[in-house]
Amino acid sequence: MSVNKEKREKEKKREKKEKKCNRKKCNVHYYKHYVTFTMDNNELGLYKVYQVDHYPITAYGYKTDCINPDLPIELVSTVEKGLGIKDVECENVYIQFEIGSLLRDCSVKDVYCDVGYSKRVKIYGSNVLGNKGEHIYTCNEKNIKFPMYGKFKYYSISAKEISILSFCMKRVYVNAYGYFYTTTQQDISGNSFIPMEKVSLSEGFNKINTFTIECKIKGVYVVNTNICRKTEPNSYGLYVNGVVVDGFLYNDVGNGILHLNSGDQLQVMNQSNNVLSLLNGFTGQTLFSLNIWRIM
Repeated sequence: MSVNKEKREKEKKREKKEKKCNRKKCNVHYYKHYVTFTMDNNELGLYKVYQVDHYPITAYGYKTDCINPDLPIELVSTVEKGLGIKDVECENVYIQFEIGSLLRDCSVKDVYCDVGYSKRVKIYGSNVLGNKGEHIYTCNEKNIKFPMYGKFKYYSISAKEISILSFCMKRVYVNAYGYFYTTTQQDISGNSFIPMEKVSLSEGFNKINTFTIECKIKGVYVVNTNICRKTEPNSYGLYVNGVVVDGFLYNDVGNGILHLNSGDQLQVMNQSNNVLSLLNGFTGQTLFSLNIWRIM
């Protein structure tokens, strides 16, 4: 074996060992969600909305010489029923995807487009609907990763011939948790929000104000609440986006599981018509707390 070949073999073993070590250290799990693009024969329209894990992905069709958008659906074959383009000029017709709903979820890391048949695909990025934007990528691949994800709200695809079969987003499981509480002795008026003035630890949440915290990562969460003093049974309730959550009305200690979307806002309200008094037995005592963490 030559010296150069030995060096290459050692380098391959080292890289393989590093990858194995990195996998052991990594506590991040990736998973993918797909939507299949299907259109009926001869279907033509301004746009069509698809759902990817409850997120709307809208496909618009445009022709550069037309004022109004027109989804250019042409089936490339009788087998592949996807979003199709047949355009000799390769610049005149394009399909634009709106992915703005995905950008609000920081667990989404990449988006892909699977094609069954293509010839010289061009990808464009833009933040204006109907504007093809800047040319960012050209390829002949079957699985196309949209470049520079996070920068553009709209991605456009043009090609001489293409059948776009499915759309995929790659998400990463991200830990999210928070412990919010108050130690201030005070009276909470009836039907008023309970303050959460302090934060011990928080990841994946924004503290909008004293009364409101915002979820940044979609998922299923466990919620624990505790209050030191109360006036009557079911004296406080958990609210999401201004609506009390069914099953989250408590007297003292509360426990529950709920689903949250990115952007959801949480508050806790004194549900009674009476004043709810938070009274401490000693300085620094926690009078109300909300503990929340993501489980999936």
